[in-house]
Amino acid sequence: MSHCCFFDLLPAELLYNLFNYFSGHEILISFYGLSDYMNAILRSYSSYKLNFKSISRFNFDLICRNIRSEQIISLILCDSDDTSGQSELFFSYFQIEQFIRLQSLTLIEIEFKSLEFIFYNLSKLKQLRSFSFDASTIRHTYGPMNLNFGNKLQQINSILIHTYVQILPQLKFLYLNGGWVLDSIPLSNLQY
Repeated sequence: MSHCCFFDLLPAELLYNLFNYFSGHEILISFYGLSDYMNAILRSYSSYKLNFKSISRFNFDLICRNIRSEQIISLILCDSDDTSGQSELFFSYFQIEQFIRLQSLTLIEIEFKSLEFIFYNLSKLKQLRSFSFDASTIRHTYGPMNLNFGNKLQQINSILIHTYVQILPQLKFLYLNGGWVLDSIPLSNLQY
């Protein structure tokens, strides 16, 4: 891929500034494969904001194959009907402790199995400043709501209590819905 394009004439800093206005998949879809220079710029860009709320499997794989975890600063994971199982697949590509620059994490309709993994490892995200989680959208992959769901919910609650105590001091923004967990967590560092 040795051909040249107009973007090859632009300095990296200008392209980085341009990329700040786009999501990660928009950047890769638009610029990946244009030239060797552009591919090198994409590999060196370190402020990707990934939103997997509604994305095709092709674009999901394109992102996961071409971005390194340390390049990601913002991540939205979603296991909705059109992206079912995505969070588990995402963590088959990446180890959570490799997200050394991740500042913002949003979880939407995440399945229990992935939630357990994420919450057990959340304290490894040392740069995390923003965390958003809606407990009312937990994906239940075990069939209809039953006793198993209640047990799983209690298990998640227990994990959350332990996790939040560890990560709350580093957070600047916390969004929780279905916040039954907050009743049991001391929020002594909370400022308003």
